[in-house]
Amino acid sequence: GPHLGFPLGPEDLLVDAEGRPARLDKAFSWDAPIAAHGLMHMVIANAHAGDPYPIDVLFLYMANMAWNSSMNTAGTIAMLEEKDEATG
Repeated sequence: GPHLGFPLGPEDLLVDAEGRPARLDKAFSWDAPIAAHGLMHMVIANAHAGDPYPIDVLFLYMANMAWNSSMNTAGTIAMLEEKDEATG
């Protein structure tokens, strides 16, 4: 992950060669360039949607997702319980 602070210019963003976000929460990308501590409230929704990329496993460490996902608890629970039909 990046430093905790503000990017000073485009060279500090975490994007790939095409400008797509490198982080699942899209922090420090063109979508959210000044995300000083990340966008934890977006992790589960982005993982569920496969945006900016699909993932197989979501491991959260030192994150209180009950707090960070409290804006839509029913929707968050539904996303966490949903299974991929192709892989189970």
